[in-house]
Amino acid sequence: MEATTPRITLQLDKQPNDLQPQNSIASQHCSSAGLNNLPRKYIGSSRALLGDPDLCSTRILPPPTSMRNLIAQTQVHTARDDFIAAIDQDAVLRLASSHHNDDPCHFFQPPARGSYNICYFVQFSPPDPARDNAAEGDKWVVRLPLEPCLALGGRDKLETEIATMHPLLAHRLVAEKTSIPLPDIIAYRLGEGSEPFSCYLILRYIHGESIKDIKQLTGAQRQRFYASLASIYAQLRRLEFPAAGRLTRSSAGVVEVRKPPISISLNSSHLEGATPFDIMADHLNEDGTMTSDAAYASMLQRHGESRVATGSGWDVDTRDEWEEILYYDHIFREYAASWIGSQCTGRGPFVLTHGDLESHNILVDKSWNIVGVLDWEWSCVVPFQFFQPPLWIAGYPIPTLCDLMGYYYFSLELQELNAHVSTCERDTFGNLALFEEWNRIGKDGGFLVAAALEEWTIADWFANRFINSKVYNGAEDLADRVKAFMNNPSRQAIADERLKASLLHIKNLETLGLRSCADKTTVDSSPPEIESANRGYRIALLSPEAVGEYSPILSCTVVVIHHDNGRSSYRYGGVYRRMTVGRAAMEPQYLLEIARHGEEAILALFDLVNQAMQLDQSAEALSIVLMFSALTAIFCNAPF
Repeated sequence: MEATTPRITLQLDKQPNDLQPQNSIASQHCSSAGLNNLPRKYIGSSRALLGDPDLCSTRILPPPTSMRNLIAQTQVHTARDDFIAAIDQDAVLRLASSHHNDDPCHFFQPPARGSYNICYFVQFSPPDPARDNAAEGDKWVVRLPLEPCLALGGRDKLETEIATMHPLLAHRLVAEKTSIPLPDIIAYRLGEGSEPFSCYLILRYIHGESIKDIKQLTGAQRQRFYASLASIYAQLRRLEFPAAGRLTRSSAGVVEVRKPPISISLNSSHLEGATPFDIMADHLNEDGTMTSDAAYASMLQRHGESRVATGSGWDVDTRDEWEEILYYDHIFREYAASWIGSQCTGRGPFVLTHGDLESHNILVDKSWNIVGVLDWEWSCVVPFQFFQPPLWIAGYPIPTLCDLMGYYYFSLELQELNAHVSTCERDTFGNLALFEEWNRIGKDGGFLVAAALEEWTIADWFANRFINSKVYNGAEDLADRVKAFMNNPSRQAIADERLKASLLHIKNLETLGLRSCADKTTVDSSPPEIESANRGYRIALLSPEAVGEYSPILSCTVVVIHHDNGRSSYRYGGVYRRMTVGRAAMEPQYLLEIARHGEEAILALFDLVNQAMQLDQSAEALSIVLMFSALTAIFCNAPF
């Protein structure tokens, strides 16, 4: 085997200057990380490889999700399921028929439950030929708000959504070159009760497909999709109002901002027992609106601080973990305060945002033109600094975007989208308002700062990955920084109180059977190991069977990297308990961490790959990925 097994050599030569990316947005975002030296051709080939980053942390970071308290979440979901069980599906059909000349109808597909609504899909039977004026097999969606999942109730949510959609439909008649494709409103009810049919919305069904994997788009598909998406964002940006908050219709039929802001995060916090609306009240004008962008940002800051300092639902069982949590919250607040000071300096403009414009709320046709934008219940007027681009545009989850490299790749995708935004704005509106705002606001991770202010669970990840790398050049001195931060009696008292509360929460979780020991364990398949002499690294070969339900993306052996140092071993080995093992093990972002240990670690990595190939020829395909990863790290001026 020695004679036939190819060996990999590592070339450290720099690439020609003409391979350097010419990209203004990406350059603004990542110049301090040395990422501008990354050849564009390597960036393109990494599109399908980049995944969630590992951690600069001594603890397991929970996923950034709007509900953190598992007990409260379980209670809400139980009430939600009971609510759905009480719905009489025959009554759904009768309701639809009552708005369609009492014509008979049937369900043409199973109901779909989202986080805040349940949808029933009804189709009316084709008409009798004698009834020429009857509709021909209309398809409708009967949507019922899930009352137990809504802090302010179904009526409040639906009232905002209807008020938002009507002006958008009117705006469609005014705009000559852009449109926002919305489902037609057939009927609705805004009742006061909490029973299933007290509030409902009936919409015309839109034929289209939801977006499943944006990373699989061809070049032509991406261009069509980006053009449609840019038109939607550019048009929404032009809907300006004098204050932040929710739209409602007055008795005179005027649509205006008349209620305080709302978001998915604020809704979830209320359901978990927090008091986000009390915090908000301190920042509102007498009429219940908010006319200062700084006040809006300050309100979000205080909400996030309160969730860390006093919020329930933390599954944290050591004092060290709490000290790190408090420290990361502190450095995020400092970083965010600087961003707010530089960005929030006036009184608007305030613009309409969808509130949940994720890929699952967009329908496309077979050519990837957008044919429908759904679920406007979280629509809200916000300061333009919080008019976010689609953070999912690169196909990466939030933890990945919180890494410098992940944010860079996202910035490249946004550069393409923003080019379409500029074209749409220039042709339709004669200016480049949104294009210029996105170029300015996104600098230094600005989009993630805004996202972390609006969804407080993102802040931990952003501080952990982005701020640690950009401001502190990594986590090598993390323990010293945390120790210095905690050298304060008031912070020590907070850590003690938070630990006491979280231990009580954990006890309650265990009593209710909601906490599994598996949550605190790593993947353990007792893999064979080989060592790289005198370099402290080792490689573990895992067969597909060894990783259980997780299947490798490539048809080759899965490789898990460890280091003898305790912290590094935790980061490289322990990370796999949170995500798909097969994918995570083969993605450049993980290997970049090894590169941060210097050239010696990269050379050790190649030694290990070569040794692995002696044991298993199937590792050859993987070695190519590892070589790309190391080269990527070098072009990024690693370590950074």
